[in-house]
Amino acid sequence: MDGFEFELAKILIVDDQEYNISLLERILGRAGFKKLYSTMDPHQIKQLLIEVDPDIVLLDLHMPGMDAFAGTKADT
Repeated sequence: MDGFEFELAKILIVDDQEYNISLLERILGRAGFKKLYSTMDPHQIKQLLIEVDPDIVLLDLHMPGMDAFAGTKADT
């Protein structure tokens, strides 16, 4: 990964608790990351994966209604 600037990495945060998202955004922002995206709605994950094309996804695995993994699966 020569020349990759980590602070330009696109990070998608998926969590059902606003506090957790806010905390991660503060921590990552202080570490220099600028391209942070988040959602509390697992139904938005597919669209955000397409629109944002994140370098990494920080994913809450236990969300009410639909877990985050189910939000990333292709429609059957």
